[in-house]
Amino acid sequence: MIFIGCDKIPDPPKDRKLSSEFKEYWFDGTAEITSYDLEQARYGEMRQGTAIKIFVKEDFLPEEQVKANETSERTFPVLKLNSTKEFITGIYPYSIMESSFFPLHKEEVTLQKFQLRSRNGAGNSLFS
Repeated sequence: MIFIGCDKIPDPPKDRKLSSEFKEYWFDGTAEITSYDLEQARYGEMRQGTAIKIFVKEDFLPEEQVKANETSERTFPVLKLNSTKEFITGIYPYSIMESSFFPLHKEEVTLQKFQLRSRNGAGNSLFS
């Protein structure tokens, strides 16, 4: 056997030290919600609609890949972004939602989970 590029096992990620200001803002049980006027290209034309961004800190169950109802030794905090776009093409309405989960407990910046849902007159699609 030949091993190439396997110099050593990487060190485990370090715990992230969150500032008191960050914790005060994001760990208070509320969400940050913003709404925008949307211009979306679809079928060769610009469509008008609405985009909404929702940021919230949640406790996350990694094995189940879902929000935890309460904090426990099995959970860790994530910053979740739900991003939605809604617009009409003239034929039927579109609704697109992306959910991204970023862990807050370790220094590495990795995406814990990503999900995309698209719904229109032709049907539904879900990508995880």
